[in-house]
Amino acid sequence: MRQVIRRFLNHLETEKNASLITIESYRYDLHKFDDYLVKRLGTRFLPGDVTRDHIRDYLMWLSEVGHQRPNGPSARARALAAIRSFFKYAHRAGLLRDNPAGDIPLPKIRMGEVRALFTRSVIVSCALSQQIQVLLEKSEIGQ
Repeated sequence: MRQVIRRFLNHLETEKNASLITIESYRYDLHKFDDYLVKRLGTRFLPGDVTRDHIRDYLMWLSEVGHQRPNGPSARARALAAIRSFFKYAHRAGLLRDNPAGDIPLPKIRMGEVRALFTRSVIVSCALSQQIQVLLEKSEIGQ
């Protein structure tokens, strides 16, 4: 499945012109989902082996245990958005007969959580911009 995830992330970058932050967020969420599935399905499985129940169980796991701690509705919604987009891509690419994530509803998000998520995104964006600036300065110095 990791190979299909790589193809999907490449598709986001080259064909959808997605931002670096979007690609990295999707990479994080999809790799975490893949790690979860490896524990349940083993190491050799394809996107077609994943069912709606696997996705729903994963979202439940995120809400109760999570990777390092329980995740709130906004984090689960972001993870589900990445999973939905991935399976939509796999379905359109002919790798799936049905999209197992297509009709799973997003968790309800309270307004305070939206503000907190936006603030976190701004902080990550600023940090990434600073890292890019440092790399650009280093490359100009080296020339």
